[in-house]
Amino acid sequence: PMPVGTAELTGEVVDSDLGALKGVEVLDASGQLLATTAAYGRFQITIDRAVPVVLRYRREGWSDQIQRFVVPEREAAGLSPAVLKASAGAAHHRHHHR
Repeated sequence: PMPVGTAELTGEVVDSDLGALKGVEVLDASGQLLATTAAYGRFQITIDRAVPVVLRYRREGWSDQIQRFVVPEREAAGLSPAVLKASAGAAHHRHHHR
């Protein structure tokens, strides 16, 4: 399919307790860095409409999360928050601080 214009997309990355994650890299399917989440886990990117988009979220100590979606030609672009889970080693490490 051919892209039909672009959309500004604001996304959010949170952990499993819904706490905002700062410093998460947002990559496209080819591994190019599109954005890094700021305070409150927010980021903003421009994507093509009407074609499948694949985003990969990456942060050290966390499992990669992949989101696939299509933004229709005329709809408002919205993105549900990406939830990152701590990778096994990091989660184990966190429980020692109780």
